[in-house]
Amino acid sequence: MAGTGPEGAITEKDVRAAAAGPAVKARIKLNQVRKAMSVRMLSSWQNIPQFTQMATVNAESLLQAKAGIEGVSINDLAVKAVAEAVAKNPEVNSSFEGDTVTIYEDVNISVAMATEQGLVVPVVKNADRKTVREIAKEIKGLQERAAAGQLTGEDLSGGTITVSNLGFYGVETGTPIINPPQSCMVFVGSIRKVAVVGENDEIRVAPVLELSIAYDHRFIDGMTASRFTTGLREELENLSL
Repeated sequence: MAGTGPEGAITEKDVRAAAAGPAVKARIKLNQVRKAMSVRMLSSWQNIPQFTQMATVNAESLLQAKAGIEGVSINDLAVKAVAEAVAKNPEVNSSFEGDTVTIYEDVNISVAMATEQGLVVPVVKNADRKTVREIAKEIKGLQERAAAGQLTGEDLSGGTITVSNLGFYGVETGTPIINPPQSCMVFVGSIRKVAVVGENDEIRVAPVLELSIAYDHRFIDGMTASRFTTGLREELENLSL
């Protein structure tokens, strides 16, 4: 530590300054969007016992579908795949309150989006009944309204399961936190090329991505969760659009 006294001597002022702690660059007061996220995530972490399952997905089918459908992103395809997997595994399309589990008929997917104001999760309603092109168009509209700060209460309400895709930012995997009162949160990582071993032990390079799915362990057990985790992986690897 260099002092401010003669020839670098440490003075009482220097000691007091060091004891005061590091210099503060800024203090940021949470806006309403970040405050709401803070409250929800704290509630989720404190009140929901959560466990995460992970799976590696061969992304060849995803990349082929993206190349073959103009205007459709990996995120759009992932939302469609989640909707299809949920329709076959409705237990995860649910919420838990008191001693009652509510399983929803509608598959309404909350799609995490980053904005300058903070993270928002507008909802694609009845995603299982829509084509991937319809989903892509709807997500684009939600993204535009989110960026402009024009999302409505209707845009943000009614979600039954959440998808968060950070692959665009190069994030390979993560441990998501459930978006209450939902019981399942799907995290989609970035696509990367790795060496894989084929059925005949041949080694080749293939694109893969990692899924990380958080479940509410109060009523979803490992076997129930594994059916959805495996089902979603199969949907992503065998897209039927």
